[in-house]
Amino acid sequence: MNLNLTEATFRKQRKEFSRISRMHRGWLIGEPPHFATFAVWFLTAFIVVINLEVFFVGPIRPVILTAGLASVVLSAVLWLRWKKKPHNWPDLISGELVSYVPTDHDAFARLQQSILKGGRLDLYMLDEWVREEERAIRNKRKKGRETEDRHHDNAQQS
Repeated sequence: MNLNLTEATFRKQRKEFSRISRMHRGWLIGEPPHFATFAVWFLTAFIVVINLEVFFVGPIRPVILTAGLASVVLSAVLWLRWKKKPHNWPDLISGELVSYVPTDHDAFARLQQSILKGGRLDLYMLDEWVREEERAIRNKRKKGRETEDRHHDNAQQS
């Protein structure tokens, strides 16, 4: 039972770290932080333009008008959600780091010191921390497997 709890905790931590790591890669390659939101806005704007064209030029179709109204509502909801979020990678990643439980506490402490000293999240320090955290997670996983193998071997010998 304890191994299952540890495995669940490890999976949760790995999922959180994967999210931070994806955000880090997005920052490295210069991808806009809210690419998905912009894609949805583009799609809703396209639907609204089609609706306006149909509304003013062709016969009124309830299905198309309903889709247009839904796209306008969706766009408004996305805008309200987007308005509350940070709009750059350092702020987004910092928000994720607040609740992250690190595997390598020393590396995480150095990252926090860097943030306190510089007043912001530095890409170089984040890159270094991501590499160290990946290494620590890999080592923790390997040790967990060795422990499981040892428990399995002990159970077979008994």
